[in-house]
Amino acid sequence: MARTRKKYIKPRHQSRKLAVPPLDTNIRPGNDFYMYVNKKWIRHASLPEYESSFGVSEEIEDKIRAQLLDAVRGLLAKEEEPNPQLNLIRTYFHSGLHANFHNDHFKTFRRMMTSFGCMKGPAEVATELGSLVAMSIPTLLSVRLARDIENPDDNVLSIDVGYLSLPNTSYYKGDAPGKLEILRAFEQLMGAMGQHLEYDGLDRIVAMESHVATIYEKANSDEPTMMSGNQLRQRFGKIPYA
Repeated sequence: MARTRKKYIKPRHQSRKLAVPPLDTNIRPGNDFYMYVNKKWIRHASLPEYESSFGVSEEIEDKIRAQLLDAVRGLLAKEEEPNPQLNLIRTYFHSGLHANFHNDHFKTFRRMMTSFGCMKGPAEVATELGSLVAMSIPTLLSVRLARDIENPDDNVLSIDVGYLSLPNTSYYKGDAPGKLEILRAFEQLMGAMGQHLEYDGLDRIVAMESHVATIYEKANSDEPTMMSGNQLRQRFGKIPYA
């Protein structure tokens, strides 16, 4: 029985060299290596008004989002897509353009907000937060899989500080550019969203987040602590882990 070599198929996307920004040779790397590498990029880069920081990573993400948006628009323009995976994406985005689906979203939102208003005690608060975490909706807690610090080949359950709505805590203290103007604008935005979603009091989120911002900042700076499942249950026994 003869052995044959498999036909080599040239990949569509060839690997490319890393796009290293041009170095500023007017700066000696031993004096200021950061500016030696980054000065020319910093000179042409601009910080978007809605961001508290901006770098090459965000620049790449913006380009990826633009490419994805072009791809989705191309799919939506077609009457039918023979590729089943692409057709699934096309159908998914089409579904978001119809009012009846939007009404379902409103009902789900109002049902969730009603359940928040009925919480009593730490166990019910934890249950509601847990339901959001399970749906990958950002909250004040973030639960994910992470690499074990001591055993890099293993993954562990990581419970981290979650997300505030504004980029960082300086916006709640009035230290960010624009001082408290951005915080007031955020409160107006939440009020307008509440009217659109027919839910009173959505703007109270701003006061709540302002209250927890200092606690959030301290918790976000803590060193990670490794615990077993039993240790976690003993220390935070009121959380319904199931």
